[in-house]
Amino acid sequence: MKKFIVKGYFEVPLREVNTPNRKGKEIDLGEISDFWRCVDCGECISSKKGVYIFANKVSHGFKPIYVGMTKKSFKTECFQAHKINKLQDFF
Repeated sequence: MKKFIVKGYFEVPLREVNTPNRKGKEIDLGEISDFWRCVDCGECISSKKGVYIFANKVSHGFKPIYVGMTKKSFKTECFQAHKINKLQDFF
């Protein structure tokens, strides 16, 4: 039997955007390195495999917007370009 250990939640770094093509928030790719440093906190979570959920914080909890499963590691798969594009569309 597999054992699952839940870690998080971790806030993804966002920044405000106000351009003619896009308004709202988007993932701040310049802050992703800091994000992984904060997440790892001595546990090296970024190098592990597992399931992850991107969710939006709502009044009484969280609403999932994307669910994924890693084949390699969280760090190599969570913020791939096609996934970021899906998340940006949500924001």
